[in-house]
Amino acid sequence: MAERYLLIEQGGQQIALSVADVVEVLNRPCISHLPHTPQALMGVAAWRGRTVPVIDPSAVLKQEGFPSECTNRAVVLQREAPFAIPVDRVGEMVSERQIRSLALAPLDVARLSQLLTDDPVIHPEGDNW
Repeated sequence: MAERYLLIEQGGQQIALSVADVVEVLNRPCISHLPHTPQALMGVAAWRGRTVPVIDPSAVLKQEGFPSECTNRAVVLQREAPFAIPVDRVGEMVSERQIRSLALAPLDVARLSQLLTDDPVIHPEGDNW
């Protein structure tokens, strides 16, 4: 069976997320900001009785940072641990063939997940979350 993708929009850019990585879409999440954290960590949000980090995906999308005070939704993703990314809009689910026809590359969720670790390649100064 072909892989399916969820189309989202952030900062005017359309992004594809593998449905295998998507856990849930949060409506109007409250993001609590944390002092003295890496720039990619926007804060934390409550999700099903847990606290999950909210990561600014612009770090891997090579675009301007996302304004954290105005997010309508967040998508909870799961790799080693759950985390969320803010989104402007959630679109439809599409097939891998449709992703290719739209010339979209799926968001590298594994790389975003790495932002949660103390990886010296990503955090040269050794930021420890």
